[in-house]
Amino acid sequence: MKIRGFLLALCVLVCFALTIQADCVQKVTHISEAEVPEVERSLNARILKISTKQAELILAEMRVRDPESKNILFSPFRALEIAQRESVTYNALTELMDSALICHEFRNQSDVLVRFQANIRLAAKGDKDAADQLCKLFGDDSLSTLDARFVRTACLQIGINPDETTSEELLNHLKSLTRSSGFKKGELIEDFEIVDTDGNAFKLSEHKGKIVLLHFWATNCGPCMARMPEVKKRIDGFPAGRVVVLFVSLDFDADAFAKTKRELDIKCRHVFDGRSVGGSIPKHFKVDHMPQDIVIDSTGHFLGDSLDFIDSLLSEEEGKTKR
Repeated sequence: MKIRGFLLALCVLVCFALTIQADCVQKVTHISEAEVPEVERSLNARILKISTKQAELILAEMRVRDPESKNILFSPFRALEIAQRESVTYNALTELMDSALICHEFRNQSDVLVRFQANIRLAAKGDKDAADQLCKLFGDDSLSTLDARFVRTACLQIGINPDETTSEELLNHLKSLTRSSGFKKGELIEDFEIVDTDGNAFKLSEHKGKIVLLHFWATNCGPCMARMPEVKKRIDGFPAGRVVVLFVSLDFDADAFAKTKRELDIKCRHVFDGRSVGGSIPKHFKVDHMPQDIVIDSTGHFLGDSLDFIDSLLSEEEGKTKR
């Protein structure tokens, strides 16, 4: 089940209300369909305060998708362009929650339901910090009754018991509902061409005979940056001439990207076009989370979504050479 699939299921869950008083998630009951109209009115009227940075990110994401969209939920975003960019509706923001950048930006939002929506999507992609935050939220007795009942109902809908689940169990369950990549092992990758940040063309078919690694990341992605020292160490250890590494930035901010690229000083090629997941390469590889690795073997076929696949392949090749 794709992230976008249960995003729609969660949006349906928004259309519920609360009538039973409760102190925490563990004590509340799930919500009935008879309560739809009341909660629908409540969440339609829910306004979220946002920072200027968050407003810019929302607008950039909207423009990447379809600036001419007739979707009524996009109208608040257009209002942001002519207003003071200080707030957005809950429903409008959650419409964009399939974006990894949006989820990372709002994972610590003061609004409980926004925080829940962001972290459950990040946890589904293997983010343990997000899973830890969710487990804390499940036991938070300061939640309003509306928020507590929404969280509980959403969890039960996708097979999670918030009373008993652990962070590890939550991760495993959510990951089982999603696929980590749009490709199957052994699938031939269609050729593509892109210009890197040095102005040089990169064409996949020109690297036959070598292992190709594409690493999707962004400067404002916490897990990306936390993992970066390990990634850098492993990449620097790859044998020269055997592995081609292409870092694909999902940033909107060119200055932030350029600064971090200089600081990282990773010996690889970089791609940045300022369109996040709307760029040609992220679209080509169906990227919907980060960090994400795509490993392509020397014959141009999909090998896997982890650097571990490169180590295994190199070890196998080394073993054959010694025989």
